[in-house]
Order: sequence, then structure tokens, then C-alpha cells
Amino acid sequence: SADCSTMKFHLRYLAVFIFFLAAMPGHGQKVKTYDAEWKSVEEFTKNGLPQSALKEVDRIYGLAKKENQEAQVIKSLVYRLNLQTELREDYQDFVLKSLKEEIEAAKEPAKSILYALLADAYRNRYESLRWKIMGRTAVAGRKTNDPDTWSAIDFMDEISACYIRSIKEESLLKATRLDPFDAIITKGNTRRLRPTLYDLLAHKALVFFTGEERTISKPAYAFEIDMPEAFADAAVFARAAFLNKDSLSLDYKALRLYQKLLLFHLNDSDPAALIDADIQRINYVYRKSVHPEKEQLYQAALRNIAQKYGSDPASAQASFLLAQWYVQKAATYQPYGDTTYRYAAATALKIADSVGRKFPRSEGGANLHDLKIGIEEKQLLFNIEKVNIPAKPMRISVQYKNTDKVYFRIVKGTQSLRDIGNREGQDKLLEAIDKEPVVKQWTQQLPDPKDFQTHRTEVKADPLPVGEYYLVASTDQRLNATGHTRSFATFYVSNISFVNLGDDYFLLHRETGQPLNSVKVQTWYHRARNNASGYVREKGKAYTTDKNGYFRLENEGVQNRNMLLLEFTGKEDRLLIDEQQYIPIVRMGVEKEIKDDQRVFFFTDRSI
Repeated sequence: SADCSTMKFHLRYLAVFIFFLAAMPGHGQKVKTYDAEWKSVEEFTKNGLPQSALKEVDRIYGLAKKENQEAQVIKSLVYRLNLQTELREDYQDFVLKSLKEEIEAAKEPAKSILYALLADAYRNRYESLRWKIMGRTAVAGRKTNDPDTWSAIDFMDEISACYIRSIKEESLLKATRLDPFDAIITKGNTRRLRPTLYDLLAHKALVFFTGEERTISKPAYAFEIDMPEAFADAAVFARAAFLNKDSLSLDYKALRLYQKLLLFHLNDSDPAALIDADIQRINYVYRKSVHPEKEQLYQAALRNIAQKYGSDPASAQASFLLAQWYVQKAATYQPYGDTTYRYAAATALKIADSVGRKFPRSEGGANLHDLKIGIEEKQLLFNIEKVNIPAKPMRISVQYKNTDKVYFRIVKGTQSLRDIGNREGQDKLLEAIDKEPVVKQWTQQLPDPKDFQTHRTEVKADPLPVGEYYLVASTDQRLNATGHTRSFATFYVSNISFVNLGDDYFLLHRETGQPLNSVKVQTWYHRARNNASGYVREKGKAYTTDKNGYFRLENEGVQNRNMLLLEFTGKEDRLLIDEQQYIPIVRMGVEKEIKDDQRVFFFTDRSI
């Protein structure tokens, strides 16, 4: 079921989590990893043999119990629960029951780990029942033993209690270091940040306490993070008193847990774990704070860490968050409104350059590198009117960022190019356009104030004769260079325009608005191929406009009307319009009224 799939996903994560933690020998006993046995489990699982895998896991579980290998007991337990997904209908109840039984028999620190797994199991159960729980209210008195009857408050209370219990044995967990277990720990850059089992379990609990799960209605006395001390230096924050009357507040529990973590690491010779927890605390407080000066307090807190621990790679993450804050503020810039943070992205770039070069292999350094790429990224978009007037200059609206030049190229549109676009997509169409003869090509200088903001302007394109064209624009002279932005658009040059209401059409001269009589109209359809992919282009009916420029489309018995093309051919003029794209365009400026057989249509100046 979907519920079981959700549970299975989380338990697979838990299996990895335990694998990273574990092989915790009891009382100095030699660590056993059962590599051969686990290899057999992997083979059975890979070959779709869950029953055989389960038997092998049960064997490992029995051996681990007998040989007092607590880590392997937990690992085999998680695998056993995971495999039961496909074998039991009461899987979720089985998971909770099995974990509780194991907790009763377990010793520390295995018991603490199991409580964390039980909290995760309750979270999964809550997620599977969320749709039922959302409209359920809490019932006074003690909750039942059946989670299916619990309210959201009941779940939050139970999950919270399990996570708190998982870190209750602080002294023991803080003394349980991970260094002896390198053989089964995938190496990364987090060992300094999570040096003890207490760190791992505390941060795991914080994922819940600092999450966005807020289905519980807030009481009138709900706890709010409104004190400036929440942003204070670690030593001050760790000893601050936060008044609270809301026993269910996850925000309060998160603050208290951050205080314990920071107190634990305040006097470490290696400040990495302190820095990491402190950065997370500041970022969390910034998200939740209701203090009116939270922006200034957040900046000051991050700068304090960056300066105080500027020689430690872990501090680079504080610099990243500060630079990210400037980028977010830069997005509030309005050219004709609030310009306060116009150059904020430039400030972020300075931080990214200096700190990123100093600590390129740190988490913060990697994040700053990505942020720098985003700030400096070139952007280019343009719009040209779908239909332009022959022998008159055309306007191109350009939106650009981080470039002072745009390179334009115009090529003639053909049926062959249209077919490539319809059949093979835009990438192949662009490749084909690159091979076509150039009608016009030019370079346009653009003002670039080096503020790393998006700007807009209009540029002129020289007149062209009647026809169909492709306009390609790029930030590189070669127009197809890797790492540069380019875009393209189809446009027409024609004096033909039209208005329509349903199947009734009037063709008009684009500048004067006068009716265009004797214009040939040809309909085209794309019919699906029989037993093959793609479409076949076929002619439909032909029409001719009357003295009022009028014609009416007839029912041609074609179901795929969305594929209809209209081709207008007048004296030395032609316009091809896709029904999905066309919009009436009449350059007039005053409203006109055209009557035909008592039908009245009003139209005014419109442009694409």
C-alpha cells in the first residue's frame, strides 16, 4: 500500500543511519560485522527474494543477540522490519510492537538509538493518517493505545517524548565516540561536526523539533521566539532563560536542545561541532523569530561566527548564509520603487570570492561556489512582435543580466525548418537554424551597471521585406557557445492582420485597418500517422475573402482543430498563423466597427 511504501522508504533511511552509527560493542567486546551474511542478504534482496533475505537477517539477528553485538542487533532489526513490508498487512503495527519489545530488552546506548527509531516510526504512522487526523480534535483524558484514534496533539506529544528519551542518557551518549567504528562508517566531512553519539541523536531530534509540521492549533499562550538573546553569542544563548507556558511547543524544545548542544561543545579544543550547531541555531531562530529587528540580529550573529572562527573551515557556512541573505535582499530591488538593496548581490559576491577561495573544500565553501555561479550567471530573454510591418524598423524588447552585449542573427523561415521544429523539437530546430544563410546579423551594446540585477530595454532591428523569419539572440558572438545564454523566436513581416469571433474572420490591412478583399486563405492540418509516430501535413479547404475582408471557416470534419494552420496569401504578401498562437494585431489606435449580415464585431489596437 501507499502507507507501507512511505514507511519502507523511511526505514531504509534508518538502516543507513544505523549502519553509520553502529557496531557498538558491549563493554569492550570485539566488533563483529557479519560481512558474509550481509552480502547474502543483499544478493537475496537484489534478486527479489524477500523471504530468503528475511531468513538470513533473522539468522544474523540471532547471532548478534547471542554474541552481544548490539549494533548488529539494531541493524538486523531494521532490515527485518523493512523486509516485512511486502509480507505483512499489519506492517505498521508490527513495526511499533517490534521496536517497543526491543527497547524493553535493550541496554544503553542501543536503547537510546531504538527510541529515536520509534519516534521515526510514529512520524511515519502520523504521515499515513494525516488525511484522517486533519479534522480530528483532541479528546480530554489519556489517549488510547491505538494510534489510529490519536489526534495530531497525541502524535506530536508521543513523537516528541520518544526523541527526548533518545537523548536522556546525556553523559553516556556524550562519552560514546565514533572513532573506533571507522570500518563501517562511510567517510565524509561531518566527523568533526558530529563527534559523539549524543550529537547524532540530538541533531536527529532537531530535524523534528525545527521542522515545518504545524497541524496543532496554537493556544493563547503559545511560545514565540521574541527575545534578542535567541540570536546572541553561543555562550550567552546557551545560558539564557526563555519563559514558556506552552508545554507542547516544538520551538521551545528546539531552543532548549540547541542550548544543551552548545553548552556541551563550548569548551571543545576543536570548535567545529560548536560552530555547526550554532549556525543551525541562528538560521532556525531567524526563520521563527518575531523580533522586529530580526534582520539586523541575524546579520550580526552570522558575522560574529565568521569573524570569531574565521580560521576554521566550518565557519564558511555562516559566510554562505550571510551571502545568501544579501542575494535574497537583492531580489527585492525595484527599478522604479525600492532600490535599497540594488547592489546587495555585489556584496554577496565579495563574500563568496574571499571565503570561497579560503575554504573551497568545506560545506560553506561549496555552497558559496554555487551561489557565486548563480550571481554571475548571464541571462537573456527577448520579445519581438509576432507580425511586423514591411519596410519599417522593428522593436525588440530585451531582458538581460550580467552582459553588456547581445548578438542577433536573422534567418529566413522555411517549411523545412517548421517541420524540424514540429518533429524533433527546439534543440534540433536551433541546430538547423545555425546552418541557414544569414539575412541580417548585428551586435547591440547594452548598459551594464554591474549590479547583478535583471534589466530591460528596447533595441531596434532594421526593416525586412514580407516573409517568415527566425530571430536568434545570444550573449556570445558565436551564438551557440557552451556556457552562454541564447534564445530564438519566429516572427513574420506582413501587412495582413485579422480579427475573429469563433469561425468568423475579417482580414485587415495592418496599418490602415481597411478590409483586405480577394486574399486567399488555405487551411492546413497535421494528421497523426497510422501506426507510426509524428504527423503528416495535409491541405484543408481554401477560402477567399469578400469585399469586407470576411470569410467563415467551415466544418471540415477534422477532430484535431488545435493543429490547424491558416495561410493567408494576398498580393505580394503572405502570413502563416498557428491557431494555438495567433492573436489579432491591428495598429490603429481608434476603435472600428465592421458589419456583415447583422453580425457586429469590435476591435482595437493589440500587439504581441
